[in-house]
Amino acid sequence: MDKRSWKHLVLAPLAALLFAALPAGAQAPESLAGALGALSIGEPETHDGLTLIPLLGARGGDELPLLTLEQALERGWLEIVEKEGGTVPEVWLTNRSERLIFIMGGEILSGARQDRIVQRDLLVGPWRKRLSVPVFCVEQGRWHSISKSFGSEKNLGTYKLRAKAQAAHPAAQQEIWSEVAQSNERLGVSSESGAYQDAYRDTRVAAHLQAVEKSLLDLALRHPEAVGVIVGCGDRIVSLDLFATRQLFQEVWPKILKSTAYACLEEGGKGRVSRKQAAELLRELGRGAYQAREALDLGLELLLDGPRWSARALTHRQALVHLAVFPQEQDVPRGGGEEPEVLR
Repeated sequence: MDKRSWKHLVLAPLAALLFAALPAGAQAPESLAGALGALSIGEPETHDGLTLIPLLGARGGDELPLLTLEQALERGWLEIVEKEGGTVPEVWLTNRSERLIFIMGGEILSGARQDRIVQRDLLVGPWRKRLSVPVFCVEQGRWHSISKSFGSEKNLGTYKLRAKAQAAHPAAQQEIWSEVAQSNERLGVSSESGAYQDAYRDTRVAAHLQAVEKSLLDLALRHPEAVGVIVGCGDRIVSLDLFATRQLFQEVWPKILKSTAYACLEEGGKGRVSRKQAAELLRELGRGAYQAREALDLGLELLLDGPRWSARALTHRQALVHLAVFPQEQDVPRGGGEEPEVLR
């Protein structure tokens, strides 16, 4: 079966399924439906237990003018600092520019009193001052300042850390500390402060990641239509990330690859994820009953907590900015924060 036939066989019903699952006139969910319905599934690529399946979008289309965390920090337009007096679950963010800044849930903020992981996607408006951003600690053993403001390690949490952070249930902080400690122990990584980032400085881990990057880092460039990726460890899907534009995906792709290569090194596993599994995941996303809540700053968040998958989408002005999907942990309470509005 050729690629075009595959696309029509697998994905043609997808937009209809999404629209059937969501109410007529719900503009933000329709944006999600449109983004998913326009996808085709690329050829899987594998390396040492890691499978990557590019999600290909249509050519052309309007580009959403966003800056990433690194781009804004490098220009000096973004400042992230501890809240006055210091508090683990929140930091302050200031946008000193007229540009929109996208910060992905799972980004690692380094420095200040301890490293943090960003809980949720956020789209920061121009000239926004002291926006309170929810975070979790990923460095349990330090609470003293090493820098005035936070920087970026150009890295994400593993898919497990990202999933726990975006679920934001009451036990999430303790579980994140536990996951970091167990991960370091399983790989024989020593960290005086229990820092997640210390694993990437380990010689053996770094050598493995360099080998993976040599093989797969140019995936986004080799697939110029790619707007996202499905990631598998062994024979199971562990994450999906879909972005507004090809450019945004290309900017954040190195982080996704690095963190998932690390996760798969820790877990091991044999086999590979197939295009059929990818198509089944997209169908399940189409059948879900999404909920909606206001985003942290600009936009709207769509939430799906199904029996097998947890999904969070950030939309802005009826366009998808980012969708993140992770396997559901059956024994973990779901939700957190304000109660979202149910879209039926």
